[in-house]
Amino acid sequence: MKIPVAAIRRLTLHDGPGTRTTVFVKGCPLHCRWCHNPECLSARPQLLFHDNHCAGCGRCAEACPHGAHISAPHAIDRSRCRLCGKCVDACWRGALEICGRDYTPEALLPILMRDADFYESGGGVTVSGGEPLLYAEAVARLFALLRGHGIRLVTSASGESAWKAAKCFVFGSAADAELTGDFDLSAISGARIKHLDNGNLELSVPGAFVVIVR
Repeated sequence: MKIPVAAIRRLTLHDGPGTRTTVFVKGCPLHCRWCHNPECLSARPQLLFHDNHCAGCGRCAEACPHGAHISAPHAIDRSRCRLCGKCVDACWRGALEICGRDYTPEALLPILMRDADFYESGGGVTVSGGEPLLYAEAVARLFALLRGHGIRLVTSASGESAWKAAKCFVFGSAADAELTGDFDLSAISGARIKHLDNGNLELSVPGAFVVIVR
């Protein structure tokens, strides 16, 4: 039971009430035009390149044993990349990053508890994405562990293919996590959502929703 994690952001202020730690999971069935986290669309690990940090030094090309990096200007031949991470280690400017690592709920718990003192402002932990409810069982297990420490929890989900998982997560088989929730359903029409999300969304609920676990 693992969760593919793109990033863990500490001391966030915009992913729920108070000061929070936000876990961004990888994997989403949609491709919305307004997506803030395109690196979370694929569930697989990816090599990210931040061009504004690149010094053009060529150290990544020298370090890569597969010839995936091209210098001047920098480019990546992703068909050659094996995600070995040697280029990441060689880049002294932090322009390269491997995005995506699998965590068990038990491995995430001590990481998320590091800032527990800051959660006393009414904050807590948010699981976002990507689509957290693709991993409903693992996220519910994580929430059960966090609730055992009195942490307030939030998760955001698209409401697409994960609707059945959402009902199970909040009201059903995740009873060990003792979750209750409120759905804030948007008033956007189905036709409008289908257009904006490039036709990938087959609505099973009226729109996107946020589940706040109290």
